[in-house]
Amino acid sequence: MTENIIAIVAQIKAQTGKEEALKTELLQLVAETRQEAGCISYTLHQSPKDPTLFVMYENWASKEAIKAHSSTAHFTAFVAKMPHLCEGQLQPIFLTKLTE
Repeated sequence: MTENIIAIVAQIKAQTGKEEALKTELLQLVAETRQEAGCISYTLHQSPKDPTLFVMYENWASKEAIKAHSSTAHFTAFVAKMPHLCEGQLQPIFLTKLTE
């Protein structure tokens, strides 16, 4: 392992017809999260074949930074909106960086 960076890939599926509303919320989440200590990168992607599918790719400096992120006002506010915008739950996959 070359660094202690923790990556997260999170899949988020919009309810049909709520793609734009979810995208707006996710873009706001990105803007606020990028200001957090310990956030190395936080990028949002949308599938060109399935506009209801979003993927967040995140890099964090530590487990503590991720824990702090999960309790921020902007993240908890987003989580509260998820039932009205998303199908299912957030599906995070935690990864450890092995190479550059």
